Amino acid sequence: LVEPKTIVPQTTYNRQRRWGPDIQPPTHQKEPERSSIGNPPIEEPPLEASSNAMLHSLAEVKGYLAEEIKHTAAEVKAEITARGARTVILEQRMEHVVTAHNSAMALTNSLLHRITDLELELEDVSNRS
Repeated sequence: LVEPKTIVPQTTYNRQRRWGPDIQPPTHQKEPERSSIGNPPIEEPPLEASSNAMLHSLAEVKGYLAEEIKHTAAEVKAEITARGARTVILEQRMEHVVTAHNSAMALTNSLLHRITDLELELEDVSNRS
């Protein structure tokens, strides 16, 4: 049995997202604020923190996608330009082939007329004898 090959993306695996650039949620390095009474630190509500992390991630994905689109568009444009240049060269070569073919056909037609004329002259000479 042949085992199927695993396709590994060019970007690294991220537990939060499977494809695209590595996007890490922002880490909070600063000391959390404490209330004036000495209560435990005041933290952001979980919903707001996850919303901020999602917005940050979306901004990074947007930048990544914009760069990928720009890069891909440049590659496509270069490929179209290269194919256009090759097409022009092929059209010029085909023009030479068509010209040569038309010349060969004109020569063949003139030879056929010449052979027909020579056959008629030979027939006339044989009829005179």
